[in-house]
Amino acid sequence: MPVKSILAAIAIVAALPFAKAQEDTAYHRKIYAEVNGKLASLKVKTGKVKYAQRDEVETLNAKAWQDAAGTRRIEATPLTRGGGRTIDMYFSEDGKLVFVFVTEVVDGARKEYRHYFDKAGTKMVKSILPGGKEDPTGSHDFKDFGDELIKFAADARAIFAK
Repeated sequence: MPVKSILAAIAIVAALPFAKAQEDTAYHRKIYAEVNGKLASLKVKTGKVKYAQRDEVETLNAKAWQDAAGTRRIEATPLTRGGGRTIDMYFSEDGKLVFVFVTEVVDGARKEYRHYFDKAGTKMVKSILPGGKEDPTGSHDFKDFGDELIKFAADARAIFAK
């Protein structure tokens, strides 16, 4: 009996970080599921957007899904660079950036990056790198990259608002 209790306690303690991660991203997962659940009924627009990252500006093909509230998702893929990269941005009903999901294929391997924003859409609060490792929020690069994504999302939304 004591062995079972010890194993149960170990299982609970091991699950705590996962539960915290799930709690941290519950709002983001809700928006992601909501938008993807109704994609078939949303209006679709296509266009081109510019993405300035560090010292480089690239043009991307983009597709936006919209409902009565406005643009809820934008998917962008580069014209000028290979690698099979896709940038998916999700927005709340009030137009705030919620979540950015980046996938790319490098040397045949798929890599995923998940970037989470506060409810105001003004600050990146969490970033998950390939392999599930969390990027430290206090780094200078973390803030700069979050600001780049926020600007890109705002610029892209503005193009599709026309």
